[in-house]
Amino acid sequence: MRRVKFYSRYDGATFDNLQTTEVVLNSFNKNKTIEINNVIEYYNIIQYFNNDLYLKSWTNEQLRQYKELIPELWEIIKKYFRAIDNDNLVTIFKKLYFDYTKDFWFLFNKYQCFNNVDTTKFETILNYKKIYLSEIIQNKETVAYYSNILLKYFIDNPITLEIILSNFEQEFSDTKNKIFLPKGFSLELKEKFVNDYILLEEPNLNFLNLIVNSQHPDLKISEEIKFKALKKSELLSNKIFKNGNATSFGVQLSIANDQKEPVINSYNKESNTIEYSYDKSYLDETLDFKSIFYNFNNLFGFLDNQGCISMVRRQSEIDVFENTFMRSKNEYLLYTMFVKKNMRSNMQMKLYRKYLESNSIEIEDVLEYIIKDYFSENYGLKNIHFSPPSKSTKYFEKIRVLAPEIESILKQYKAYLDTGTIDFELLSFVKAPLFFSKIKSKLEIKYVYGVGDDFIRISNLMFSDQASIAYTEVYKSKYKNFKNLLVNEDVTVDSFHDYKKYALDFLLEKEIISVDVDGYLRINKLTTVVYEYLYYREVINFWHFPNFIREEILRLKVQNIVEFDNSLFTKEELSYLNYNLNSKEFSNGLNLRNKYAHGSNYIGEEKQETDYEIILKILILVLLKINDDLKLTKLYF
Repeated sequence: MRRVKFYSRYDGATFDNLQTTEVVLNSFNKNKTIEINNVIEYYNIIQYFNNDLYLKSWTNEQLRQYKELIPELWEIIKKYFRAIDNDNLVTIFKKLYFDYTKDFWFLFNKYQCFNNVDTTKFETILNYKKIYLSEIIQNKETVAYYSNILLKYFIDNPITLEIILSNFEQEFSDTKNKIFLPKGFSLELKEKFVNDYILLEEPNLNFLNLIVNSQHPDLKISEEIKFKALKKSELLSNKIFKNGNATSFGVQLSIANDQKEPVINSYNKESNTIEYSYDKSYLDETLDFKSIFYNFNNLFGFLDNQGCISMVRRQSEIDVFENTFMRSKNEYLLYTMFVKKNMRSNMQMKLYRKYLESNSIEIEDVLEYIIKDYFSENYGLKNIHFSPPSKSTKYFEKIRVLAPEIESILKQYKAYLDTGTIDFELLSFVKAPLFFSKIKSKLEIKYVYGVGDDFIRISNLMFSDQASIAYTEVYKSKYKNFKNLLVNEDVTVDSFHDYKKYALDFLLEKEIISVDVDGYLRINKLTTVVYEYLYYREVINFWHFPNFIREEILRLKVQNIVEFDNSLFTKEELSYLNYNLNSKEFSNGLNLRNKYAHGSNYIGEEKQETDYEIILKILILVLLKINDDLKLTKLYF
């Protein structure tokens, strides 16, 4: 029979584990001879009771009797671990089940078994093939007691750097345990340790990336070592590409003379390329400055249908395979869909800019008109200062001029929102840098975000392609998620295995789904619309939705399922701006705001032109966001 193992409150194996728990507790005899795996199984059983997880089939009397056994189980665990010493440790550890090693070291630490086990015996365990060093160093007192031997083990085995990097630098989708390093791990030793790892014949590319993006204060990896890791990463990556072990993708843009639609996109399977074609006659007919500005939204899709920047990262766009990749918590995740979206938007900038120049139009002139004339005529936003770079200047000089102008425009807009006027003397006096997050909208409710455990659980159950309730014996894996299953088929509660009914009961209790008069499961369409938008887009721009949706959002706010924010930019938009403009938030940001501030002779002109077009794109996005905010304020404030 499979042993009980507690993973989390929401783990899919809970039902099976509770069934096993029932068998174990029903046959419990405190006088029975037990071994280590029985003891740790008792510990895992306790975790289910600590988290109030029980089988619905248990009677109140059954539950009472089981709960009365918990103190006895703890006493057995304590007695067993306090008897561990030099003579029996190795024998005990060799019998240990693979899934129980982490629990073993937790209990070893809890009951201070190290007081009865000398360093020689501990070293024997440390070198044992089943050992996981990462599980030992999650226990502070054990690490402190065996510091010398653990430090030597690390230094002698550079591959163990991966354990430290995983904990300090890797981004995790779930909660991770803190680790403790042995005493004596000086900065000099750490530097040598990291360098020895890089010098391995084939270090892991994922961990080289973590070194390059490292910002953890307990590592303090020098820029020289990071650069060394970068070059080793490039060397190994080139080797992979030469061996044909990588796939490529692309985006292609063109302007067509005989096209009926303003834009047509298609997929070229042979080259794995998405192709976009724009109608020349449409472009020719929209050469006034206002139409050119709106083309970035209506034609190129810089904003989505709710006025949010479309190029930002979204968790729902990352496929299951990419989610398994290791990444630094300090880096901006460059997953495939994000790269494609930004490749497209950068190419749109380049294509449209060249097209406009062929018609004697400079984008900078268009933007100056929008800032100085269009905003004033349509929204009363007057006297904004904007000084675009001159046409004759080189690209690095254009960037030095335009990048600060973005911040200047936002400072002026913030002043306008705060006071209704722009006091340029005050703005010139204030020296503090502008934080984009501090720019608010006049609208009290601007953005809606999902919050709390219930929101996360409901969203995953309804829309994740990994949720087990999307699968039934009749329809198998026909549908991507549970919501699609209910929309397209008639299913009842009895269509699902017993262990899935916990999830169904939860969704029924929260009124996300219901049972109709015929016994079929149905979705609450209005509520599901809100949850679905928040799952896939991660944010709702409140005033872009009709009144009946807004009323449902307000109802969910009362239930603490959502929260409101009134910033100019969404959370992901702020991250996207930071990724492009500075290094405040991400170790792999483009840092275009500061990159050219102190010389740029080493950067080629072609790269400078591309960077300038990205800066132009960011300015256009900022102006589109301001335009959307002004329009909504005019309608609803």
